[in-house]
Amino acid sequence: MTTSEILSLEALNEDRIYLIRGPLFWKAYESSAYILCTQMFPLKVSKKFVKIANQELVSVGFPVSSEAKFTSGLKVISKTSDLLTLEAKQPIFIADFSAWKSSIPYVEDKPLDNISVQEDESGLREKILGINLATTTPLDAFDFLVTLQKELLLQK
Repeated sequence: MTTSEILSLEALNEDRIYLIRGPLFWKAYESSAYILCTQMFPLKVSKKFVKIANQELVSVGFPVSSEAKFTSGLKVISKTSDLLTLEAKQPIFIADFSAWKSSIPYVEDKPLDNISVQEDESGLREKILGINLATTTPLDAFDFLVTLQKELLLQK
């Protein structure tokens, strides 16, 4: 699912938890992340500036294998292979979500220094240097690694 699709799904969302499936993790963004954190579990929140959307985006995630633990007690509205829609325990106020989002610290990615990686035709060096593992969540680092692995397998 693209960032634009996620933002459209989350626009004015007050009573749903939209979980988007990644390779091994379910991720909730924006209002869905707020609902999950305030009504279910206080998960670690990631806040990043997304250039393509020209805005900050908050997200939380948990392993697919822990789906039952994190969704227990919530009504399933729909489920596909890449999207799980749940009903929130209670509706939220958008103003409360906005205040919560503003309170989350934003960490800007900075390129890593002093790394020696050979140049290659696929741009692997640039991709690796473009992510700052010091400020990246383990979930995002893992997703990044899975993406790189898929790209390398396609090049064979």
